[in-house]
This record gives sequence, C-alpha cells and structure tokens, in this order.
Amino acid sequence: MDHRLSARGDMPRLLDDPVEAYPGLKNRLAALSMLSKLFWLALWVLGSGLALLVLPLLYVLALAAHYYCMARLHTRASPVLPARFPDLEARFQACCKAVRMTRAVDCYLIPHDAALGRLTLRFLRRYRVVLRADTLAALGEDARALNFYIGHELGHIGQDAMARQWWAQVALLAPLLGAAAMRARHYTADRFGLACCRDASSAMRALEAMSGGEPGPGLAGYAAEATRGGRFLVSLRELCRDTPPLCKRVLRLRPEGHAPFPRRHPLAVPLAALVPRTPFGMPGGLALYCALAVLLLAVGQLAPRRSDVPRADTATSPAKVEPAPSSTQRSDKLTLSQAYASGMAAADDIDLFIIRRQRAPMSVREAGFIASQEHVLGVVLEPTSGVLSVTMREPLAGVKMTLAPHRQDGRTVWTCSLPPEVDARAAPRECRGGDAF
Repeated sequence: MDHRLSARGDMPRLLDDPVEAYPGLKNRLAALSMLSKLFWLALWVLGSGLALLVLPLLYVLALAAHYYCMARLHTRASPVLPARFPDLEARFQACCKAVRMTRAVDCYLIPHDAALGRLTLRFLRRYRVVLRADTLAALGEDARALNFYIGHELGHIGQDAMARQWWAQVALLAPLLGAAAMRARHYTADRFGLACCRDASSAMRALEAMSGGEPGPGLAGYAAEATRGGRFLVSLRELCRDTPPLCKRVLRLRPEGHAPFPRRHPLAVPLAALVPRTPFGMPGGLALYCALAVLLLAVGQLAPRRSDVPRADTATSPAKVEPAPSSTQRSDKLTLSQAYASGMAAADDIDLFIIRRQRAPMSVREAGFIASQEHVLGVVLEPTSGVLSVTMREPLAGVKMTLAPHRQDGRTVWTCSLPPEVDARAAPRECRGGDAF
C-alpha cells in the first residue's frame, strides 16, 4: 500500500475564526442529552436504582467493541508517518492546524479491500482518523479535494460531544431526533472540510468520491434532484437516515447560496416518528420492530394464559372448582380401582372358559382365576345368575362391588355397580352410573 501526493501546493491555511457548527446542532445534542437523563432517571425510579447497574456493563461492552475496532485497525491499516507518507502526513498536520485541532489525532491509511465501520475512532482519550485508499485514488491529483476529505474527518472530532457522553448514546435511538442530530453532524463536518478546501468545486468532487467515487450530475443535476425532496418516499427515507442526501450536502457548500429546499411531505414526518433510529435507516428500524415482535410473541407463549388462572370470585366456588381429594378419598380410590381390576380379570377368565368348554364355570377358581390384589379379599361367582361379587379389605372392609353380565351385540358385557354409601368420586369411571364394559 503506497500513496504519495506529489503536489505540496494548496496547503490549507489557518482560519481566522473557528468553524461554526450547523444551525440547530447544539440544540439537538442538548435535547438528546436531556432525553437520556430522563431515561436513566426513569430506570432509577422504576427499578429502585438497580437498573443503573447496567451502566458499568454498557461501558465494558463499549470498551470491548473499541478494542476490537483498534485490533482491526492495527492489522489492516498503516499509520501515516513522515518516513512513508511524507506529503500526506504534512497535509494532515496542516489541516489539523487550519481547523485549530487541539486534540491528539493519529492518521491511518486503510487499503481498498478492508472494511471498517467508522472512519473516526476515539479510544482512551486519543482520536484516530482513517483515510480510505480507494477514496484517495478517486480524488486523483486534486489537492484541495484531499484537504476537504481530511477536514471532513477532522470535523467529526471537532464536534464529537456525544463521544464524551457515552451514557447519552441511548438517546440516539429516538425517532426523528436521533437521525436529525446525526445529519447535523455531517453538515458540520462538511463545513470543516470546506474550511480546509476553500473551493466549492473541489468540495463537490470530494463528496462524490466519499459517497462512492462515481462522478455526479453536476450542480444543475443536484439542484434538480433537490427539488424532489418533497415527495413522500424521498422525505421518509431522508428523515430515517443518518447521512443527508448528497445533493443537499453539495448545495449547502456553495458560497453563492442555493434555492430553498422544498418542504418535506407532511405524511412522512408522523410516519418517520414511529421508526426508531438505527445506523441502517428505515430498514434497520423495521428490523428492530420485527425483533421486538418475535420477543413479545415468545414471552406471550411462555406466560400463563388467562383461562388457566382461576379468578378470585370463582376460585373457591365448589360448583366450578373441585377441592383437592383428601387422603381418605385417595385410599378409597386405590381400593376400588384394585377391586374393579380383579373383577374384570375374573370376568375375562370366565368368558374364556365358556368359549372353550361351552358351559359356565361353577366358581372363579374353576375358571382359573386367583385374587392377588392387596386390597381385595376375594371374588365370588354366583353360579345361577353369573354375577361376580368382589369383597374389599380396609379401608372399605365388607363393601362389595358387583359385576353383572348380559349379552349385547353378540358379546358379553359386564355392568359395574357399588353400594350407595361409597363416594362416587372415588369410584372408577366405569362404575359411575352403571356403565357397561
């Protein structure tokens, strides 16, 4: 990577007065600072002060992100030193003096195939300006355009108030206001670049190179493009973006002034007020809404449904909510379940005996059945009627369950019945109401 600018002429000169910020920038930054203070105050009140514990975590995360950027910078970029880039380094120092830059600033040159998110970095109270080699190649031998490029990047440092207030970065998500502040910072940086360049034509060429390197349509074309700013989609796109349109940036740098820009579409402002500011403009805001919708949907699926939670006025109503079974009911239910299982097992053995012998057995023992349940005392077959009687042990000692057979649809079914003193809630489902099985 080697870049040498042979022409040492057209060096920037020291300005008589400091560069003025874009009108409205200070007010927008003050509004963002106030909004962030209200946000953290609300978290303090609602979270009893615990929410502010996230501030050290945010600082650590921001520091880690800066470490990552600096690691990429030192591995991909080359520092602009007098030994390797004497002309570029001398021009960079001249631009720093021209805009009265008092902070320590290092300059780096990054190759064409490297990608870095920001071209102005602040790390541990020291600033770095990153110049792209492809942009320098697009500028060619235009020294004044190079001055504008360097001055523009220094302008981001000269008015980098938000970088010193890292806790106020959360307010940049505010719709309209966050994007408006970022656009005002770009306009202010363009003023720094023009102060180093002092030529509107070279400034226009530098802006074109910084925006992609392709030559633009010229002043007439930019003026015609600016007249379309009142359209709905154009206005909405501009209100949601951090970077102003190139046509407006070029026309604002003309010393002779420009025609008033058309007012934005009235419907674009309320719609843009619903889109949170992100570095990716309106698509980023819509993506953020989609992520929040997915998160809320997931939380809604995990939350208990309203129908699953009993209401206070019906939670104690015996007609709608059954009380939990007592220990006595649980033991009775176990005994009745074993009695029914033993009776149906004896009934199956009797049905199988009839099929094989073509006659009814005289007892369950003849049919091959032996009671083995813990709570069942015995199973007795009445030979004349064929009814099975199941006698139970404690806690239902002496209680008998009867299973009466009858023919239905060519097969034998057994009807279960219990004495009335047995709690029906403890009985098996098959023994409630005389169901046949």
